[in-house]
Amino acid sequence: MNDGVQGKVFVGFIVDVDGFISNVRVIQGLSPEIDNEAIRVVKSLPRLTPAQINGRNCRSTKRIAVNFRLQ
Repeated sequence: MNDGVQGKVFVGFIVDVDGFISNVRVIQGLSPEIDNEAIRVVKSLPRLTPAQINGRNCRSTKRIAVNFRLQ
C-alpha cells in the first residue's frame, strides 16, 4: 500500500436474493492499491440478509464506505 494515504473508499455492490454479494465496484477511490483492498474486503463479507418486498427476497443495491487509517 502507499505510505501516507488514508481516507474512505466508497464501494457499491448488489446483495442477491440468496444473500451473496455480486457486482462489487468502487464508486470513489483513493489509489489503485487501496481500492483493490476495499474490493477484497467487501467480497469477503459473510452472506447478508437479502431485502424483501411483500415477503419475497429481492436483489438490492448497497453502498458502504471502507475507512483506511494509518496507525
